[in-house]
Amino acid sequence: MGRFRKERLVAAVVVVAMVVLSLAKPSDGRSRNRPGATAAAHGAQSRAAESARRSLAASSAAEIALAKAITESNGKGKGKVIVLKTDVILTKALPVIPYQGQLVIRGECGKRKCVIDGAKKFGIFVTYTPGCLIKLENLEIRQAKDGAVSGKCNVVIKNCLFRANRGAPVVALGIGDPTFDISNTVFIDNQSNSSCGALCSNSRGGGKLQNCSFIRNTANDDGGAVYLWGVGEKPLMITNCLFESNSALRGSGGAMFIEPNGIENWADVYVMETKFKGNQAKTMGGAVTLVSDLKAHFCGGVMSGNKALSGKGNDLALVSGGPLPVFVNFCPYPPKLSVYGVPSIRQHAVVDSCRLCGGPESFPFN
Repeated sequence: MGRFRKERLVAAVVVVAMVVLSLAKPSDGRSRNRPGATAAAHGAQSRAAESARRSLAASSAAEIALAKAITESNGKGKGKVIVLKTDVILTKALPVIPYQGQLVIRGECGKRKCVIDGAKKFGIFVTYTPGCLIKLENLEIRQAKDGAVSGKCNVVIKNCLFRANRGAPVVALGIGDPTFDISNTVFIDNQSNSSCGALCSNSRGGGKLQNCSFIRNTANDDGGAVYLWGVGEKPLMITNCLFESNSALRGSGGAMFIEPNGIENWADVYVMETKFKGNQAKTMGGAVTLVSDLKAHFCGGVMSGNKALSGKGNDLALVSGGPLPVFVNFCPYPPKLSVYGVPSIRQHAVVDSCRLCGGPESFPFN
């Protein structure tokens, strides 16, 4: 009887071993580490390495061409037009745009935007003299350090994306008369160590924002997305834009802060069919802060979910800091608008009027 049990035990061990061996083999009975599979894997790795090498070479060539175009944009002719067909990752700072330089950069990367990447080390387009022009189309500009576009040039931007730029305002116009015309463009997840998380202008030249989105931009001080100190006699027009989840961490105007630049007359700001949602400021004006000598016209649009951490004007703050008060008209007046006035709301004029909201032809902008 003992012998019989021992034979059955040996047979069971043999069966288990055979099962284990059969599971370890592939179903076709061949080795898993066959030479063909290894060669295919090495081939895929080689192709990936070659693709990366070619992309790096193309980026380097495009960077050289871009630097050359900037140097040659000296204003003697119609300027330089460069068409990008590949991404550019900067390995060094680009040249400064020369006096009266005329520079047009257009991306043609198929269905996506061509990328110019500052690699978290470099600013991108810089000028120190007036009279120049920068025109950007179909580009994604990202990871610039201390500014993507800065100086005293007139700026035209169409169908672009500015993302993850750090340290300084993404687009900054200096004192003088440069203008900006920005359309169909998105500013998202940018950060400034001072004011203006995305767009900053100290110019009296006026400007237009049309069909633009400002989302999750942050400034340490005033103007989480936009800070305009130089509004002058030429108006600012904002049409069909979105300001959402922008923050002024230590200052006012979670989405936008606007202050005239010492002009003697009223400065006009037109805000048409624009949404301010979920913006936040520490001091006042969760969405917008306006300072003296301004006439602001809010025509349509929405303000909702904005917050001033101090409780001083979750949507709008009006500050008296000059000889003239702030004049604001709404068409129509939002029923639950949260407005705060300094020193008092009585020092300012807030009215319900559609007289100046008849259409673009009624605005004095050239």
